[in-house]
Amino acid sequence: MKRFTLSGQGFVTVDEVERRLSWTSGRAIDALDTLLDEGLAMIDDGHKDGKRRYWFPCVSPISSLTGIDSL
Repeated sequence: MKRFTLSGQGFVTVDEVERRLSWTSGRAIDALDTLLDEGLAMIDDGHKDGKRRYWFPCVSPISSLTGIDSL
């Protein structure tokens, strides 16, 4: 999942994982759920498009979390 989140957005969707890795929906969901269970990801179901986002705070840039451009 690190490959996706390093693009600067800090999250992925099931659709992105399916498309970029050519995985089935079930495989993508299983992998993301495992990361949730391990405490490596958080979910966000509140986006206006209705797609669940799996956030990875450990790889999110600090500026996206605090709203500042640099420390």
